[in-house]
Amino acid sequence: MPLALELAAARLRTLSAGELAGRLDIAADAIDIGRTESVGRIDEDAASRHATMQAAVSWSYRTLMPDAARLLRLMSTFASGVDLAAIAWLAGGDPVAALSVLVDKSLVVASPNADGTRYRMLDPIRAYASRRLSGEGEDEAAHAGHVAWARREILRLHRQSDGRTTPLSMYAIDPLADEIRTALRWSVTRGSARDAIALAGGLDQWWRERGLAREGRLWLFRAYERIAATAEVVPEPELAAAYYMHARHAGADGEHAEALRFAERAAAVAKRTGNNGLLARVSAGRAVPVLEMGDVAGAERVCREVIAWAGERGVAEETLEAVYLLAQLLWRRGALDEAAELLANARSVEGSLTEERGRRMIDMILGMVALSRGDLVAAHDHLIVALRSRMT
Repeated sequence: MPLALELAAARLRTLSAGELAGRLDIAADAIDIGRTESVGRIDEDAASRHATMQAAVSWSYRTLMPDAARLLRLMSTFASGVDLAAIAWLAGGDPVAALSVLVDKSLVVASPNADGTRYRMLDPIRAYASRRLSGEGEDEAAHAGHVAWARREILRLHRQSDGRTTPLSMYAIDPLADEIRTALRWSVTRGSARDAIALAGGLDQWWRERGLAREGRLWLFRAYERIAATAEVVPEPELAAAYYMHARHAGADGEHAEALRFAERAAAVAKRTGNNGLLARVSAGRAVPVLEMGDVAGAERVCREVIAWAGERGVAEETLEAVYLLAQLLWRRGALDEAAELLANARSVEGSLTEERGRRMIDMILGMVALSRGDLVAAHDHLIVALRSRMT
């Protein structure tokens, strides 16, 4: 955009060309389109440039045909660059003609890469388009569509082309995280808490493995606040799963008392559903905070009780977390044979579950058991299998 070049050039009085280039993604700061304070007063040149920028965008918008103008408004719901398929899904049809107009007028930036072209809007243009979206009364429907798209993308990442579940790659989630956060923000402020819980579930493992468990907890707290404010009815199985997820985030963030509290809430809600598999899974989550709070015997007791209860009801596959923890406790106190037998009995169950990444915990723990026995060959074999399963 010639105007953008002019505004950026004005910064060369303050920054070198290299420094300016490094700041171009920080649109509001880099090209001085907002209010800039200078010695206690508003910089009149900056205000003038801001008005000029606004006028240029407004003029460009007024020249658009209705289909291109509508597409610009809809695209303001995206937080980052997206591909053509995402735009087509939100627009409800083929957007190429309208999108070409937006790119030609520099209202949308097209960035070709190895995976195909991605399209994004500069922050000031997105803000302008978002205001127009609200002014046209389209924001509720557009953001609901964006939330639905984000949920659809999460499901897509969990499925192979033939529809079967597949281990989730954290690298696949990385470029989608900001879009999910945007969808979450809408859901907990003006949308559905149920959507927020589903979106949070899509980032559950990503938050913990990226060291962002606290962020996950905060979004869940906001979802609970939305439920309280709107009296929205969330099905109990989904609420139990949310509490269980919250307990895991709290534990990862070092808040073990909070983790135990939410694990117990999850078990209480799950019990009301009559779903033995769900109850077994969330009940197993109580063992970790009990252990972290210093009660080793109590944690072992919880694990054994849950494993036995689930086995009697035919839902043993839901207690793998308890199996892993109990095996580690046995390994730590030297009960190596019992740990190995427990893990061997659970191997077929673990192998049948493909929906989660890094499920080869049995090999990881067996590797540690083999090390304790001094069997370096077996330890090497088990640990290689476990580590390779995590490299996604």
